[in-house]
Amino acid sequence: MFHHISYTETNGLPPMEKLTPEAQLIVVIAQMELETIYPLMGLNHMAAISRKTPIHSMLKVPIAMYLPSFDQVSTEAVLKWLNFKSSEIPTTEAGVRMAQQVEHSPLQEQAKQPILQKQPEQPSLQDSAHAFIPNAHPTKILVCCSRGAANTFFTANLSVHCEEHAPDLVVVIETRTISSKSRQLKHRLPFDSNETLHPMGFCGGSWLLWNSYNTNVQVLAKNPKRMETQVHSTIQMQQSTHP
Repeated sequence: MFHHISYTETNGLPPMEKLTPEAQLIVVIAQMELETIYPLMGLNHMAAISRKTPIHSMLKVPIAMYLPSFDQVSTEAVLKWLNFKSSEIPTTEAGVRMAQQVEHSPLQEQAKQPILQKQPEQPSLQDSAHAFIPNAHPTKILVCCSRGAANTFFTANLSVHCEEHAPDLVVVIETRTISSKSRQLKHRLPFDSNETLHPMGFCGGSWLLWNSYNTNVQVLAKNPKRMETQVHSTIQMQQSTHP
């Protein structure tokens, strides 16, 4: 049975297609993060806002940044639906500064840390065969929070840390980049293989980065919010020239 949405339930809000593209983006983000549906404004909608007050408050930043692109209909609709007064929204300049404080943060010392170390197994030598492992070392995984991988300094900083620590696998979280931009950024990094979880809603997104010559990553299960993998480090065996 279909449920007819009444004018009262929507409180007179215009349909989504009547909003500017920028306003539609804010609505889509809010729907995902607050788990509500535009243009409904009933008790369930207000309860969703109350349950997630911090996220609701954070939405002021993208609204401030995009507000110059809203027309009057979009401005009134977004503020009314999200239960904001116009006086609660920062200026566009303030919104940009707040976003930059979050996104344009250099990689911090505490953001790079190996989360897994596994000692490689020693080879068994039989008879007169001699073998050696030139690069045997614990598997190293570097984890970093990019706070927006598109920021000016992130890729350069990450490349420096990778050269210094030589990780077998890099996990980048909070990439906050769409797929087309994500591909461009990953091509600048010193890795030939990757897997991606795309951002959903207000933030998120993760990359797995590795080089196939010494690491093999097998994806066991993947959905938009979760990825399960199995990681193998490759050890190159060489025949010794010593008697």
